Formats: sequence, C-alpha cells, structure tokens
Amino acid sequence: MAVCHISETPYNPAVYVELSYADFNLGFHDVAVASAYKAILLVEAALSTGLKRFPLQVDLRIEVQKAVIKAIQTYHPNVILVEIEDTQRKAYRALLNGLLGCGAFWDGLVEAKKALRRYPGKSYLVYDFVLFQ
Repeated sequence: MAVCHISETPYNPAVYVELSYADFNLGFHDVAVASAYKAILLVEAALSTGLKRFPLQVDLRIEVQKAVIKAIQTYHPNVILVEIEDTQRKAYRALLNGLLGCGAFWDGLVEAKKALRRYPGKSYLVYDFVLFQ
C-alpha cells in the first residue's frame, strides 16, 4: 500500500503514482490529479528539467535519485534513468485520467500536449484513456 511508504520515502515518485491510482479508483479524481502532479514534479527534479533551484530548498534531484536507487536496488545509471522515465509516463497517464475524471478537459489537453512533446509517438498517453484497475 502506497500510503505507508510515503513517510519512508517521500521523494520516490512511484509512490505518488500508486497513490494516484488508488485515489482514482476510489473516485477522488481531484486528489488523484494532485498525487500524479507531485510525481511529475519529482521526476522533473530527478531529470533536472523544468524546476528552478532555490538556495534553501533540498536538492530534489539528488533526493529523488536516492529514493529511486533504494526502491529498485541498483546503482546502474541506465536502469535508474529508465525507471524514472517509466514513472514519468505512468504519472502523466494518471494525471490525464484524473483530469478526465474531473471534467477538466482543457487542462487535460494542455498536459497531454506536454506529455506528447516529452514522449513523441506515445499516443497511448492521450488517446487510450483506460480506467485504472
């Protein structure tokens, strides 16, 4: 269960994706969107894209990478990168499904365009809205 792991690894984006799935299945689409968005922010920090650094802020890039390393039990950089990118795809999918569930179609379109720019050719992120099982 994702909830019990958040306190142990608050910087692991996969935990927030799992939480988003659970919230979506329970009908809390707005909360699912928030959890998916947290996962996307953590992944962007790990990949050093889209976030500005603040002097007093924890170095999110390093914290997220340490959390992913702990979760997958490897230090191989390619495996870590693949895991982080896979988590980002799952987070975008969770975000888009949550926005669809909320009826936030314009916001969903904006986020879908971001996802497709990041992952060209991965149209299933946008066109294959399947409810989480």
